[in-house]
Amino acid sequence: MKYTLFAILTYMSLNYLNAQDLNGKWLLKDINIEDNKSYPGFHLLEITGENAILFIDFSMEKKLELKLIDNKLYLLNDKKYADIHFNNSNEIELSSYGISNDKESVFILKFHRLLPTYTSLKISEMEKFTYLYSENKKMKGEFKFNQELLNYENTNKQNKEFREEMRIEKIDSTLFVSIFHYGNRNISFPIKEITNEFIKFYFTPTEDKEIAAFRKK
Repeated sequence: MKYTLFAILTYMSLNYLNAQDLNGKWLLKDINIEDNKSYPGFHLLEITGENAILFIDFSMEKKLELKLIDNKLYLLNDKKYADIHFNNSNEIELSSYGISNDKESVFILKFHRLLPTYTSLKISEMEKFTYLYSENKKMKGEFKFNQELLNYENTNKQNKEFREEMRIEKIDSTLFVSIFHYGNRNISFPIKEITNEFIKFYFTPTEDKEIAAFRKK
């Protein structure tokens, strides 16, 4: 009896802690449908107690209001939206059913907690640097904020379709790198740390590893 009571109290305590830990902003990393990862675009989930808002664009103007009850999200009409699975203090998953390839499937949406960017630099200082980036130890190109992205494979090609620009944007204390195509925001991902020597990202969509670029001397 004592063991059973202890187990119940422990379970309740863990649920309480998890519910408290859910407070904050969570950024969508990717969506997994039958082991196929994809990125549907910017989604930011903000949880405050029993209230939640899912923002579906970086301007945070388009939004879906939700309710949080017993680790489940509901629409305001009380229709269930998704289950929340607490992986750790900085990662949660939302699971829901939907239709994919004409059959019912489980959709797993992975979110990471939005954390402040570590830096002592001002944005105006960051925008003066040129960064080099590589892939599989092969130099791929360089970029400077607010200028057209230079890709070495396209340097000698008069390809007018290749028009990319990277800009620094901000939500709360988190800096983002946003890639724009012809002035339209295409993708945004959070900066973990930026110094006089390098810039490091928490992740890019569908990739788990950290990515870094180094300042060109």
